[in-house]
Amino acid sequence: MPGLLLLLLFIVQCGGCVFDLKGVENIKATIDSNPNGFRSVFPKDYRVAHHYTRSMLCDTEPCCVFSAAVVLVESWHVLVTNLWDQHLNYTFILELKLTLDRIVGKNKNTESFLEETNLKQYPVLSSSPEELLNLTSELFARWLEVGCSPSIETCFPPMLPTLPTPLERKDHGPVRVKLLTTRAIRREEDQPEKMIDNKPPSSCGRSRSRPCPAAFWSPLLLLLLFGLYW
Repeated sequence: MPGLLLLLLFIVQCGGCVFDLKGVENIKATIDSNPNGFRSVFPKDYRVAHHYTRSMLCDTEPCCVFSAAVVLVESWHVLVTNLWDQHLNYTFILELKLTLDRIVGKNKNTESFLEETNLKQYPVLSSSPEELLNLTSELFARWLEVGCSPSIETCFPPMLPTLPTPLERKDHGPVRVKLLTTRAIRREEDQPEKMIDNKPPSSCGRSRSRPCPAAFWSPLLLLLLFGLYW
């Protein structure tokens, strides 16, 4: 009897997991059947500002799918909030977002991950809706691989890599300019006498504004007076 109960419990759990995967598989098949479908409703220059990158969906850790899904949900949220309800793909885009929300909700630790993660610290990228669609298909494919793993609901989503802070960046440009300026000022302060000595010597009598000193004229006047006296 206990063995039968365990078997029934396993069937129910497995059936629920397979049912959830089936819904993701269907929407992924819709994406893959027409990957260029957004071209008929979005112009070429339509871009979405977001933080998601392909590297967030790591291959080594199954729990990365939750970290990536959290960021990708935010990307679709940015797009869907800028669309009218009458948009031809509004319902489909909303379903993509809801599917990602369901994936995020499958893990018990995503709430703490959301509390500790500030998406504003990641660089802002610009992608077309078609590129976001392809990225979402890749995440769905990853979820189909790991969605029924035994520990997938209790694993801890790894923290996403962060950018270096301004203090950690190796940018010594302003400091170098300050040092060069300081050295130049010190050189000027150490050579005041040289700057004065470089002035050209003055010649008395050649300029009306510069009369010769009395020490120069006194002997001449004496000679002239002596000549007149004799």
